[in-house]
Amino acid sequence: SGPAIHSLLSVHMSAVAITPASPAAGRRIIDLQLRTRTGANAVSIERGEETIVNPGPQEMIQAGDRLLLLGSQEQIEKAAQLVTGLQ
Repeated sequence: SGPAIHSLLSVHMSAVAITPASPAAGRRIIDLQLRTRTGANAVSIERGEETIVNPGPQEMIQAGDRLLLLGSQEQIEKAAQLVTGLQ
């Protein structure tokens, strides 16, 4: 169980703000290929007063959303770059 516990400890969560200029704005999660390209998962989307928990691949990401990402530090950094367009 050592490696399994270690991998759990290396999991991070980070919220990323989606702006109108973000490449992810107006696109579905499946179109971004977030998990395939970065290894990170979108675990929730905060949209105003609403929180979409465990959004499905067809969920549209909108400007103003806060996307909660789960993964290793490196995966989250890659995913943040992918959805925001910022290096």
